[in-house]
Amino acid sequence: MIGLVLRIAILCFIPNIAHAYIDPGTGSMLFQLVIASVIGALVTISQFWTRISTWVSSKKKNLLLSVSKKHTKESNSPSPK
Repeated sequence: MIGLVLRIAILCFIPNIAHAYIDPGTGSMLFQLVIASVIGALVTISQFWTRISTWVSSKKKNLLLSVSKKHTKESNSPSPK
């Protein structure tokens, strides 16, 4: 049943002959769209990557400071004998 409905939809919405062409202006517009999308994605990723790397480096710095403080407390305390 679904196959029949799909076949009817294809026959109704896809014409057999298209009396049209794509002019150079349309091709140029599509080319600009692709280039703009790629550049926009790269800019977005670079900004997101900067935020992530800043967040990770701050967490790493805090972790190193807490380990350093813990190590300093342990080395200053007298060892039990």
